[in-house]
Amino acid sequence: MPFFFGDSVSVLKNILWLLISFTFIALGAWIVIDNPNSVAFKIFGFETRPLPSGLWLLGSFSAGCIVSLFVSSLTLVKLNYKLRKVSKQLAKMESSISSTQVAK
Repeated sequence: MPFFFGDSVSVLKNILWLLISFTFIALGAWIVIDNPNSVAFKIFGFETRPLPSGLWLLGSFSAGCIVSLFVSSLTLVKLNYKLRKVSKQLAKMESSISSTQVAK
């Protein structure tokens, strides 16, 4: 029974992710449909082709999310490195404590 229950939880998680994905896609489409005015930008001297302002909004929001995920992942890597270093120090100290207690 636990094996079957585990599979059903996995299926429910997949269905939940699918519903969340469709919801975000629908909201994104809604933003693009509600903002149809074409806008062209000059970025670093290069002019972009005119795209709907809703598409520019979604693109900039997505780029911001990706950049923030990248920056936070760098922080997590740094913290994970520190955690491993401190764990090694703790193991070394625990072994030295246990060896001094055995010697007594």
